[in-house]
Amino acid sequence: MNFKKLEILDLSINKISSIKILEKVDFKELRVLDFYSNNISSIKILEKTKFKKLEKLDIRNNKIDLISNLSVINNLTSSINLVEF
Repeated sequence: MNFKKLEILDLSINKISSIKILEKVDFKELRVLDFYSNNISSIKILEKTKFKKLEKLDIRNNKIDLISNLSVINNLTSSINLVEF
């Protein structure tokens, strides 16, 4: 799938349990990715996703137990604390 011009993706409050589909999507312009209040238990798949301009990742209120050293978090384009748990 190709969403090259998509800048904001709000999937909050949707009972999503897996985000594996993101592996197959190209998000060249995505700045905001919101997974607030779902049932996601792992975000490891984000490591394989192409986020060139991601500024905000909201994963609050999910079932995530451990956040490993993911480059998607380390490489957020803003220096402000934009990763919310």
